[in-house]
Amino acid sequence: MEDHYLRIYTTKGDHLLLHRMKDALQELDDFNGIQVHRSWWIALEQVKKVKKENRKAVITMQNGLSVPVSEKFLPMIKKAGLY
Repeated sequence: MEDHYLRIYTTKGDHLLLHRMKDALQELDDFNGIQVHRSWWIALEQVKKVKKENRKAVITMQNGLSVPVSEKFLPMIKKAGLY
């Protein structure tokens, strides 16, 4: 999320889209993914690995992107079997 823009990463590259995160999350409801930070949603099938350090975690995606996981969303990644 960048101000009111979303940066969307796909297997074909990244795109900047004028859209609210709240609205995007509703549209992604039917997809296999989770919100892991206030400004990050990830597709579960694109997760390469999860690095854990104390109560913090960072997810590495298939494209090499590192995604922070906020403490608030740790239970979500645990429930998804990632942590």
